[in-house]
Amino acid sequence: MQHPNEGLLDKFYSAFRDNDYASLAECYHEDVQFSDDMFVNLRGGEALAMWHLFTHTASGERRMTFQVIDADDHRGRGRWSIDYVFSRTGRAVHNDIESEFRFVDGKIISHHDSFDFNRWARQAFGVAGFFMGFPPMRSRVQKKIRLSLDEYRVKVGL
Repeated sequence: MQHPNEGLLDKFYSAFRDNDYASLAECYHEDVQFSDDMFVNLRGGEALAMWHLFTHTASGERRMTFQVIDADDHRGRGRWSIDYVFSRTGRAVHNDIESEFRFVDGKIISHHDSFDFNRWARQAFGVAGFFMGFPPMRSRVQKKIRLSLDEYRVKVGL
């Protein structure tokens, strides 16, 4: 028998795959914390704004697959991959991501994604992406992404 939180993760990943922001947002606790190598320490509405951005501004074809590995009352794990064209450069990207979740009250309260940032940067930016893997450059990329997310939140009223 499937644990309810496995179903929650299936709903979350399916909603992202299908660009269904409303269903995806239902999976997150209002105090959710999200983090990965690009979007660092997003809380509540910041995390939801990131998913809104991804589901509402996706252009071109995108292919996403996922696997819910396991989940119990408190923790869960998943794995997903995505193929898309990075809009800033027109370069094809394939990204494999490992996810860790924590649950409270039947919702996701913590979500951490891990992926090979250096590999992603080389795919997205070519040779210039090689330099993004160094800590000072990675920090600049993270700050720029955060600023873009903050501007998007103001633009769409999130």
